[in-house]
Amino acid sequence: MKRFRSDPGLAIVHFLVHTFIIWFLLDICRYLLSYLPFGYFLSRGKQSVLIMISAFLSLIVVAVRYTVVSVSGDRIEIKGPGRKYGYLLDESEITQESRRSLSAGIFSSLYKHSLVIENKSGKKESIRLYLFSVRTLDALMNCILTMQVERNNELAAKNRTFREMFYAEGSYHLNRDGIIQKEWKSVKKISLIWIILTAILLLASLSGYEGYYSVLQTYAALVAGLICVAYIPFSIFRTKRDAKSCPSQISFMGEHLEIDSDHYTMSGISRISITSAKLSSNSVYPVQRYLTVESYDGKHRYWLGSQSSIPMSEYLKLFELVNEAFLNRQDKFRIINRRSFWNT
Repeated sequence: MKRFRSDPGLAIVHFLVHTFIIWFLLDICRYLLSYLPFGYFLSRGKQSVLIMISAFLSLIVVAVRYTVVSVSGDRIEIKGPGRKYGYLLDESEITQESRRSLSAGIFSSLYKHSLVIENKSGKKESIRLYLFSVRTLDALMNCILTMQVERNNELAAKNRTFREMFYAEGSYHLNRDGIIQKEWKSVKKISLIWIILTAILLLASLSGYEGYYSVLQTYAALVAGLICVAYIPFSIFRTKRDAKSCPSQISFMGEHLEIDSDHYTMSGISRISITSAKLSSNSVYPVQRYLTVESYDGKHRYWLGSQSSIPMSEYLKLFELVNEAFLNRQDKFRIINRRSFWNT
């Protein structure tokens, strides 16, 4: 069993931020009380007392939000003070949901994270994961996806004959235009961030004092800005290159693999590699996902989108399809678990 808990660093940040906000509101109330009859005596409270009260209330808020998620072989449990949820992995489709947060937590995270559980009847339930960092959430989703893949492999091994395993059939359709459109949107967003950051660096350096150190400061900001902006042409080149190799259909039919108009035979494939569903990014750069086929006529690489352009739940279906097709050909199957320079 694996357990994932609220991030201690986020808990501390939330505690400090909520303490400040509660103290600020209490201080305003104390100030307003001075205008009421006899309010002058009520408003004579010391700041130290207000800070202690604020810290105590903030501690309660953080303690109530503390969340623990436990994942076993076939079950997931979400626990917190006064709340407990349990679901079977075989009977539930679990996805993550992140919404922009305008609460006090904006100082530590721009998103509110939740798990969306959908049962076989189609009923959905959203459970908030308080104080979960992006890294912890990615680790949790990777663990769930890995458990589901392993579980599906076990069921496939039990319920299928050897021939059915050897001659797996299936296909997956990728929304090629949608993936490319979302990827360009991500590139524009990240490029805008670097342009704004570069402008801030230059304005901050130019607003300093005149003299020798000011010139050095300006040059340092200029070099840092150029390094940041250098990402833009690189990302444009990579996205244009990858968009040309993005397939719309991947099909396995017996001994045959078809990727759009490209045709391969299983016996003619020396190795096939696919980016792991576990691989995730904790930075603004999303992980790029690829499928590489090595055959007698060379190496062919296909782009399968990125974290920002194809949802994890959809990519898992494609990953399972490829994994299942090579279930009995593990010597030819390779999972890419490490990021490269082109993988961002």
